[in-house]
Amino acid sequence: MRILKASVATLALLAVCAGVVLAAEAAPRKSSAPATQEVAVFSVPMLMEGTVLKDLVKAVADKPGILSAQADSAKSTLSVTFETKKTKPDRILKALNSVSKDAKLVAVAPADARAAGKHDCGKCPLAKSCPGTKK
Repeated sequence: MRILKASVATLALLAVCAGVVLAAEAAPRKSSAPATQEVAVFSVPMLMEGTVLKDLVKAVADKPGILSAQADSAKSTLSVTFETKKTKPDRILKALNSVSKDAKLVAVAPADARAAGKHDCGKCPLAKSCPGTKK
């Protein structure tokens, strides 16, 4: 009887340990990899003049890795969210310079994870015809 109790206790202990190990392996792990999305801010003189904004958005809309672009008329800046594995700020600047020769890169920062997934296409002048818009 003593052997039976010891065997049951050992099996119970093994079952509990196996459950703990399996639960630990199944737990999602946080990645320490750097963010793959960044926001590049460009200073664009006369951003709101004529069709400059529309032309700038059109210049970057079909480029690989561009996720969104947002203008700040008060600061005369254009913030472009992009995937770092697909494009770089200097490539975006080159596309912007095809419209506005005076456009300059001001800053680059990691994209806010919550905002990166949200595209505020309703404010974009190309919202209806953008190739990046999912219908």
